[in-house]
Amino acid sequence: ALVEEQKMGEALDHFQRAVAIAPWDAEAWLALGLARHRSGQTGAMAAFDSAFAQMTDSTRKRLDRAHHPFA
Repeated sequence: ALVEEQKMGEALDHFQRAVAIAPWDAEAWLALGLARHRSGQTGAMAAFDSAFAQMTDSTRKRLDRAHHPFA
């Protein structure tokens, strides 16, 4: 919600804390990467790389269904 509301500073702080607390959380890394990308900060690709490295098959399938619900 913070990213959509253009509250990038808050979003970045939130997602950085999230990945510090739970570095295995692929979705937290994805959110951090998105916030970094949208705010023009460096490190978005590194966050995306971390997300993909942490993803399990079930996480990939769930995210795929969320983005392609009728596939």
